[in-house]
Amino acid sequence: MPALACGSADCGLKCSCVSISIIIPTLNEAATIRDLAASLRRLRGDCEVIVVDGGSEDETVSLVRESGFTVIETPRGRGRQ
Repeated sequence: MPALACGSADCGLKCSCVSISIIIPTLNEAATIRDLAASLRRLRGDCEVIVVDGGSEDETVSLVRESGFTVIETPRGRGRQ
């Protein structure tokens, strides 16, 4: 699945002229991921949001997908959590 660029109909982010990629590592962040997504939607500039999940056992991945951001799933234990 390709990353959504800001301003695309699916993403909902409002963008102007700066291009940036925001990469967010997650592990079991279901309790906070909705607030983070809401904050990211308030950003200005041309950006994409990519969430890299390290093997969450909660609803993190499905919540990120609902937000319209790109999710990359990796197995747990690939890095220090």
